[in-house]
Amino acid sequence: MRMLALTLLSIINFPDTRISAQQSSIRVDVDLVNLYVSVTDNRGHPVEGLTAGDFHVYEDDAEQQIKHFSTDDLPYTVGLVLDRSGSMANMIGDVFQAAVHTVEASKPEDEAFVIVFNHEVRLVQEFTTSRRELNRAVQRERVGGETALHDAVYTALNHIKRGQYQKKALLVVTDGEDNSSSTSFRDLLDFAREQSVIIHVIGLIGDSMRFGGLQADRPSVDKLTRLADATGGRADFPKTMADCRDACMRTAVELRHQYSVGYYPSNAARDGTWRTIRVEVRSDRHTGIAIRTKEGYFAALERR
Repeated sequence: MRMLALTLLSIINFPDTRISAQQSSIRVDVDLVNLYVSVTDNRGHPVEGLTAGDFHVYEDDAEQQIKHFSTDDLPYTVGLVLDRSGSMANMIGDVFQAAVHTVEASKPEDEAFVIVFNHEVRLVQEFTTSRRELNRAVQRERVGGETALHDAVYTALNHIKRGQYQKKALLVVTDGEDNSSSTSFRDLLDFAREQSVIIHVIGLIGDSMRFGGLQADRPSVDKLTRLADATGGRADFPKTMADCRDACMRTAVELRHQYSVGYYPSNAARDGTWRTIRVEVRSDRHTGIAIRTKEGYFAALERR
């Protein structure tokens, strides 16, 4: 009877310990604001060797106390979102291959998936660490149709949630203005701001026979830049195929050399409001640097 009583006590007490651990984990996940911060010099190269003391984080202009800082090269999940509309006819092979080089420059454990789009959006390669499978997926694609860019990015943002790593990014390659999405740019931008996904954009804007015809397509440039800036990514508009390859490689290098900075907000209200984030780096050793991270986040709502 004594042994039975001890056994029953252990059964009763164990669930309480498990629930407490779960609640602690949930508190960390909800309250800690974690930022991936890119710091580059005037040539676009990553600035390394910074310390936590060099960083100053502001939420709604109130400076926050940094509680987490890391320079570890963390594994990540990346989605390639590739335009295969008719206007890509003269460059699809080279451009798709340049995009895959972004993944080839990553670590073996980094995972990737591929979505292609014209007026339709298709997942052509699920999450994989195999560079051979990624190459095979993009080599099968043919051009044709219009451009559902907003739908494709929206789909990719939903799909990447299934990735195994906390650090997530999209590389979006397109050559023109959206002309067939059911998703508006405003809805896409709002959705992107709600996610913790870095969006890098390669915009091959202009005449399909050449790169860089930006003036006639200024609305496309503005929208793509806005989408990247909101998430802490970068928008590149290469003028040659060599520039396109360089832009893809810069994306790979940047993802490998980011600072992870975390803080618990001084504003603890769970009111669902938008909180603006600003990061400054003050270092006597480095001048003329550029800093990129997400523009902000929506606070959690109190559960009733």
